[in-house]
Amino acid sequence: MSLAHLFVFAIAYMGHLALWTRIHCMVHSLPWKKWVIDALEISIFAIAIFLPLVWAIWYLVWGWLLDWNEPRVWYLTPLVYLPLCWLCALLACVLWLSHRWDVYHAARYVRQVAETRHDFSDRHAEFLGGTLFQGANRLPGNEILRLCVNRRELVLPRLPEALDGWTITHLSDLHLTGQMTKAYYHQVIDQANQFESDCVMVAGDVYDKDHCIDWATDVLFRLQARAGVFFVFGNHDVRLHDVVAARRALVSAGWNDLGGAVQTAQWRGETVLLAGNESPWFAAPAEDHVPPVDDMFRILLAHTPDQIDWAHRHGFDLVLAGHNHGGQIRLPIAGPLVSPSRYGVRYAGGTFRRGETLMQVSRGVSGTNPLRWNCQPEITQLVLRRE
Repeated sequence: MSLAHLFVFAIAYMGHLALWTRIHCMVHSLPWKKWVIDALEISIFAIAIFLPLVWAIWYLVWGWLLDWNEPRVWYLTPLVYLPLCWLCALLACVLWLSHRWDVYHAARYVRQVAETRHDFSDRHAEFLGGTLFQGANRLPGNEILRLCVNRRELVLPRLPEALDGWTITHLSDLHLTGQMTKAYYHQVIDQANQFESDCVMVAGDVYDKDHCIDWATDVLFRLQARAGVFFVFGNHDVRLHDVVAARRALVSAGWNDLGGAVQTAQWRGETVLLAGNESPWFAAPAEDHVPPVDDMFRILLAHTPDQIDWAHRHGFDLVLAGHNHGGQIRLPIAGPLVSPSRYGVRYAGGTFRRGETLMQVSRGVSGTNPLRWNCQPEITQLVLRRE
C-alpha cells in the first residue's frame, strides 16, 4: 500500500468519525425516550468504529490479491461514501475554525478574575459511592474529583447601572444518582456558599434517580443566596417517575422554580425579567408570556445552550445553561469530540455571544458518565459588569 493510499484512508476516516460523532450529538439533543437514544447510541458507535475496520480489512485483502495500482482495487471503495467522508473532514476543519472564532468573539465580554482547583482524589472513598465511579476514578488523568471554582466578570452593555457588580453563582448538572455521595454535594454547596453571591442559578439535571429526591431536604436546602436560588429541569430530570414530587421537594427546600415561567424580580431597585426554558423536554415559556423587547434587563435560565436562538429572538441579555458538560473528554487542540447538542460541540462549555445575547455554559459538577479528561467539573461565580 502506498503513502497515497494511507493518506486517502486517513482523511476519509477522519471525515467518517466527524460525520458519526455529529449524528451522535444530534440524537442526544432530541427529546426521545432514553431506551431509544441508548439503542441509537450503540448503533452509531458500532458504525463509527467497526465499519471502517471492516472496509479496511476488505481493502487490504483485495489489495494483496490484486495489484495495488490496479483500478479494480479502487472500485472496492464505496464510490459515494468516500467523497462524502472527504467532504465531512473538510467541514470538520471549517467548523473547528468557526468554534475558535466564537470563543474569540466572546472573549471581549468575559474576564477571568480567579480560578481555584480543588483535588479531592484523596477523599474518593468518602465522595464516590458506586463501584463504577470508584473504578473509573483510578484511571490516569480522570478528573471527576477535581473541582474547578471560577470567578468571572461578564460585560453586559444593557445592564442597569444599579446592578453593576451583581453576582450570580452558576451551577449545573448535579446528577443526583448516589454514585457521588451526599458528602461530595455538601462540599460543592460549601464552595458555592463561600461566594456569598446575590443569587444562585441551577441550570438543570438536578436528579437522575427518584430515591435521591429527598436529598433536597438534607443536602440541597443548604444552598443559599440573598436574592434566592433559581432552577430549571433538564433531560435527566424528565426521566424521573415523579417529576412533580422532585419539583415540590426543591421548592420546599427554598428554591424558586423557573421551569417554563416568566417573572420579574426587584434587584437593587431595578426590575429584571427572569425566564426558564426547559425545552425540548418540558414546555418552553408561552410566547405571549414573554413581553416584547424593551429596556428591561433579561436573564434566561435554560438547561441546553441550544436555546440560544430562542433567547436571542426574545431579546435576552444573558443566558445561563449547562447540559453539555464541556464535552467531558477534551483532546489537545481538537477540543471536545461529542456534546449532546444539535450544534455539535460548538457550545460544549464556556462563554459565547449571539448578537446582543451573551451565554455562559457550565461544565457541570457531576454526571452519569464517570470519565472526565481535560474537562474538570466547575462552579462559577459571575460578576455582572456594564463595561
